[in-house]
Amino acid sequence: MKKLLLVFPYQVKDETEFNRIIDKFDNEGYGIVNFNGIDSEFDIGQLPLYIEHAKEQVKNKVERITILSNVKEIIFSWYRCYNSLVNEFVYCIDEDKDFLNGKEMYTDFYYRLSNFIGIDNEYIQGNIYINIDFENYSSLIKFLLINNNFKYFDELTNFDFNKELKKEKVKKRYHYNNQNIVFETDKEIKKQDMVALTKRKKHENFKLNNKLKRKLFNEDNLYFVPFLVIELYKQSN
Repeated sequence: MKKLLLVFPYQVKDETEFNRIIDKFDNEGYGIVNFNGIDSEFDIGQLPLYIEHAKEQVKNKVERITILSNVKEIIFSWYRCYNSLVNEFVYCIDEDKDFLNGKEMYTDFYYRLSNFIGIDNEYIQGNIYINIDFENYSSLIKFLLINNNFKYFDELTNFDFNKELKKEKVKKRYHYNNQNIVFETDKEIKKQDMVALTKRKKHENFKLNNKLKRKLFNEDNLYFVPFLVIELYKQSN
C-alpha cells in the first residue's frame, strides 16, 4: 500500500519541529509531496486537484492520504469540507498567520468553516492530530475550549501509522448567505451532509460541570486533561 503525506507549509516559525513531523512520516514509509509557495493564488477549495497532482508523482496506487500544514484555516476547513477525501489531518501548531485576510473570494465562508461554526450538526469522521505540548498549547487552548472543540483533536503521538481510518464517503453542502456551497469529490457519492454556517451566538464562559467532566475523561479526550489543568490553574491566580 502506498501512503502519501501532502505538506502545505506557510511561513513556518519552528522549522525544526515541522521537519521533525515530516521526517517521522518519511521514516514510516510515506511518500512526501511538498506544496511550497502557498500565496495569494492558493485556493482552499481545490484540494482534490492537489491530491490528483500528488498521486501523479508516484507509480503505485495510493490508498492512504494524510495532510499536514501549519495553517489553521487550511487544515480546519479541509477537515470539514473534504473530511472523507483524506484519511488523516495533521496540524503543526504555529503562530496565527491571519492566512485568509482577503486571499479568498469566500473569505468569510472559510473563516466560519475553520472556526467550526455549525460543526455540531455535521457528520465528522476522525480527528485532527496536533503536536500539542506544554510550550505551544497556549496558542490553541481557547479554541479547544470553545464548545468543547477538543473532542475533534488528538495528540500526534496517538497517530497510528499501521492502521488507516476507513471513512464513509460523504458529499458536503454548506448553506451560507442564502446560497448552497457544495464540495463534491465523486459524482457517485450518494450520502450528503447539509450544514448551516450560521454565525454562532457568543459562547458561554467555560464551566467544568459534570457533563464536561465525563467528556474530558472519555478515553478519546484524555490527551487534553493536563493542558486544561494548567489553564485552570493560571486563570485562578
